[in-house]
Amino acid sequence: MDQERMLLQALMAGPLFAGIPSESILPLLTCLQAQKRRYNKGQVIFHAGEKTTKLGVVLQGRVNTVCEDLFGNRAIIWSIGPNQLFCDAFSCTASQLLPVSIVTQCDSVVLMLEIDRILQLCNQNCPDHQRLMANLIPILAEKYTTPIQKVVHLSGRTTRRKLLSYFS
Repeated sequence: MDQERMLLQALMAGPLFAGIPSESILPLLTCLQAQKRRYNKGQVIFHAGEKTTKLGVVLQGRVNTVCEDLFGNRAIIWSIGPNQLFCDAFSCTASQLLPVSIVTQCDSVVLMLEIDRILQLCNQNCPDHQRLMANLIPILAEKYTTPIQKVVHLSGRTTRRKLLSYFS
């Protein structure tokens, strides 16, 4: 019972389950066939080039999106903490291919959700499922618009223009 309460608190604190009553979350997770998984520090959840149909919600710990070049150099692109999602945008694409690896920064607990179970309403057509779908849209939009804002700042022809754009 204690683990259920902790799971509910973690999910209610994040944006994906916002506005969904706590008593509706566990039945919704059953409908979505959610899986809670534990990972050790440094464990790869998904490899670059892998196809994914899942999105993850970090419940405890931290995971990184890591880009590795041909020479083995690794760069952390994004660090994802509790209540944040990963692979959400990638799992919604037509190819569902990951251009980055997902690696745990420390011991972590993650909730895995099949994207198709989220995007396709169940037979019950419940309002909580509809709310979940509606919550996913602004999360994806934010992940799309943030890099575009960076590109706008970096598109200046000179370093001075780039800095002026950023500071404005």
